[in-house]
Amino acid sequence: MKQFKIKIKAIVTSNDRFLVVKRWYDDRIVKPYQWEFLDGDMNFEESPIDAAERIVREQTQLEVADGSLLYTWSYVVGDTCYVGICYGFECLNREVFLSEDLIEYYWAEKSELNDSGHPMNERVLLDFLNSGKK
Repeated sequence: MKQFKIKIKAIVTSNDRFLVVKRWYDDRIVKPYQWEFLDGDMNFEESPIDAAERIVREQTQLEVADGSLLYTWSYVVGDTCYVGICYGFECLNREVFLSEDLIEYYWAEKSELNDSGHPMNERVLLDFLNSGKK
């Protein structure tokens, strides 16, 4: 049976810095503990922008404003088509309280998103370039 799943990504900025996080991973992940942007799944009957705001709030307890659609993407795995929607937000407060599935956060400067000294998830740079926040 073919199906769709909607993934939501949130790029949160504050004072020209980008919020990146590290997630808990298990041993099956090839490159664990890399920095990445916030993301999650959209719930049934939830709008994409509401999902993005909820994901930011649940994962960091940050309040955000000025949500804008940055880009979309899609990919297929088996019989499931994943559709992704990325929103950009300016955060209203910088006091971060991480959810249990996150282990660390960092306010990265633009230049650090492609810095070889930081183990960034390869998708982060692509996400950043697609975000229009260059």
